[in-house]
Amino acid sequence: MKDISAIVITKNAAEHIGRCVAALAKVCADIVVIDTDSSDDTVMLAEQAGARVANSDWLGFGATKNFGAEQARFDWILSIDADEVLSEELVMSIKNLHLDPQSVYQLDRISSLCGKWIRYSGWYPDWIPRLYHRKEVRWNDAPVHERLIIPANFDLVRLKGKLYHYSYTSYEQFDKKLDRYARLSAQSMISKNKKYSPMIAQLAPAFRYFRTLVLKLGFLDGREGFWLSRKNAQLVKKKYEYFYQMTTDTYLEN
Repeated sequence: MKDISAIVITKNAAEHIGRCVAALAKVCADIVVIDTDSSDDTVMLAEQAGARVANSDWLGFGATKNFGAEQARFDWILSIDADEVLSEELVMSIKNLHLDPQSVYQLDRISSLCGKWIRYSGWYPDWIPRLYHRKEVRWNDAPVHERLIIPANFDLVRLKGKLYHYSYTSYEQFDKKLDRYARLSAQSMISKNKKYSPMIAQLAPAFRYFRTLVLKLGFLDGREGFWLSRKNAQLVKKKYEYFYQMTTDTYLEN
């Protein structure tokens, strides 16, 4: 195993956390689960699989991941979500890697929807930077759609092997997360001092549908691609609804 600390943020992640940690244990000498008040068996299952668990209030995605990096034993951080699992090929790629502090390593993530791997619809290809040196790189503080702040002169290196993302096991689960992400996205817009535009609020959902289905070839994912196109449009619509509400006196008074 390498001197890498894996950081996993959890909240009610009992369904996948066991195999997530088990795969990480093949390559990381330190696995830290940052639990944000789970009410299921997440903590017990994570510890049984070999992780050490620290508790944290929810600080937003970026800030919570930075908190996790601060708890690590090693400077090299592998940031993994609780519903992601390293493939055997990816494990071997990391094992054989000569780590360079001025490089950030990208993982080839493929996501599933109700058991089907989505290969278009804006979900794939999905190269995500996840392995980095904490003294050189950190996450921004965005409440949603967090990103690593990577110096311009750093190399982005793609690793072989898939990162399997078991994102949604039911359509109902997607709907529950949709509302949460719409709220977080609206809050992010406010934090960036965005201005509400009625015209954009009307046009943006339709464009997102077209972008997912046509420009991102969602129709090639079949029924799931059409469903994702509709849901992406719904997400954008709700985001602007919350954005409008959050910037009016009515919302603030309530």
